[in-house]
Amino acid sequence: MRRAHAHLYWTGPGRTEPRVRFLLPIAVKGKPVEEEAATPIIQLTRE
Repeated sequence: MRRAHAHLYWTGPGRTEPRVRFLLPIAVKGKPVEEEAATPIIQLTRE
């Protein structure tokens, strides 16, 4: 799974206008998508 990140795209006539877009996580190499657990996992932390 590739992490979500910002990416710069050049747009407009002659590709002269920079535009930043946020890309969501992307599955790579055909790995199955990791889904959230059916029940929440509770982890104790120190305060």
